[in-house]
Amino acid sequence: AANNTMSTTTQPPPPRPTNRSSLLLGIVGKPSSGKSTLLNAISPNAHAEMHSRPFTTIKPNMGQANYQRTCLCRKYALEQKCLPRHGSCLNGIRNIPVDILDVAGLIPGASEGLGLGNQFLNDLTQADVLVHVIDISGTTNEKGELTENYDAWNDVRWLEEEIHAWIFRNVWEKWGGLMRRHILKKVTIVETLNSILSGYGASKAFIHYVVSETKCESEEFYRRYADVEEESAEQQQLVHQSSFKVDQWKESHVRAFIRLFMKIRFPIVLAMNKCDKQTKCTNRNIMKIYELYPNDLIVPISALSELVLQQMSKKKLIEYESGDSDFVSRVEDPCRKHLTMPNDHQKDTLDKIREIVLENYDSTGTVHLVKEAVEIRDPILVCWVNDLKKFTSRDSKPDQLFRDCALVRKRTSVGAFFNLYVKLGSDESMAYCEGEDGRRISEHAPIMEDCVLKFVLEKK
Repeated sequence: AANNTMSTTTQPPPPRPTNRSSLLLGIVGKPSSGKSTLLNAISPNAHAEMHSRPFTTIKPNMGQANYQRTCLCRKYALEQKCLPRHGSCLNGIRNIPVDILDVAGLIPGASEGLGLGNQFLNDLTQADVLVHVIDISGTTNEKGELTENYDAWNDVRWLEEEIHAWIFRNVWEKWGGLMRRHILKKVTIVETLNSILSGYGASKAFIHYVVSETKCESEEFYRRYADVEEESAEQQQLVHQSSFKVDQWKESHVRAFIRLFMKIRFPIVLAMNKCDKQTKCTNRNIMKIYELYPNDLIVPISALSELVLQQMSKKKLIEYESGDSDFVSRVEDPCRKHLTMPNDHQKDTLDKIREIVLENYDSTGTVHLVKEAVEIRDPILVCWVNDLKKFTSRDSKPDQLFRDCALVRKRTSVGAFFNLYVKLGSDESMAYCEGEDGRRISEHAPIMEDCVLKFVLEKK
């Protein structure tokens, strides 16, 4: 959510936080907000337990969602021959699998161990993006217990504060020893901060980016976050310096840096769930969140409605694809003999979903949510092939094109891409790489846009 922090630039984009080879979205929120329902709705292979009681999820649930993006096959008018190894491609729209993690519910005080706090917080450290699921209906309080007229916008603030408190407490407890080592060994601020923040899924390159973006050794940073009331006269004189070293930071500076680190390391998308529940405060909560967090990515969703529509589609009661703005049943079109006529209860359920969710929000919101969560990291699509004229892979048949692709961050180097995605064994290395025009590309060259690459391998 929006914080009163220094403004940061967005170019160049930060490097990948970790060295994992797949994007990971972490579903977070208080108990009973609908996190597991959302996982089941966006991940066909997930079977997470769903229940209205708090802490239904104890151990994290994993799944995969499909992120839709225009495929590179369309650029060459080869849509009919595109056959992805993972996911699918239909008429040039590619479904790219994205990993999803649903963790235990978080409650106020989790950073001090309340609820399943420590387990929750440890589980989320490898996520690239956090999807905060909020019960917008106001029927559950901050602990996930049943209530009425709860102000759901409060959940945005305290959840982020719990994550901040957890990271800050872990860092501050070791700060004294960390600074003694920093001074004694005369290491850089990046090396020092990396030694304590690498446990939060941040690579050294990522820490370097955060240090650069936050300008945390500048006078602006020191003045903005200095706790003036507690400054001694000697410390106040430091404000007149042009730069400040990390060993001069006070508690207020460490707190500020952790908040800025969080903002870059754990971008958050707010998923306003249960918009199908028309309670007294549903619309009030929705409008208040938009008002309080105008700069955040906010997506209204109904995970349960999406799940119900999928189940009815599998039973041949309706024609529906995730992301559609409507469905079709034999009620509307009696000529669709391949569909089964829904009974009165099913018809009533479908009518409510159409009236409350689809007509008001144009979809259940789940496909749009995944899209927003992935694109907050500004990824580009790279396909790698063995033949730049035929677009085939090493193991593909002549009519199986564009088999392999990956989502990566802009400025990922060709060599790093090869090591993360293409390299199959330790005895393989890259002889050279060619771009779509057939020209060789340096392993140090940054990848800046969607493209097709050819890698020629050699044995070590």
